[in-house]
Amino acid sequence: MIVSSRFNLIGHQSRFAALSRAAMDGRVPQTLLISGESHLGKSTVARYFAQLLLCENSLKTEDDTSLP
Repeated sequence: MIVSSRFNLIGHQSRFAALSRAAMDGRVPQTLLISGESHLGKSTVARYFAQLLLCENSLKTEDDTSLP
């Protein structure tokens, strides 16, 4: 998936890929609980996921020409 490579996430690629797949499939859960120790990137993942959901061009892939 091209979407996860647009964000500078180190060590969270698989988690963010799962979230972005859910967003592309229209299956975003009503609530997400992101937990863990301090300074591991929870806020960063949450901000990038919010950007993915809220920005119009975030869900475009490089090879997708069907979207405006």
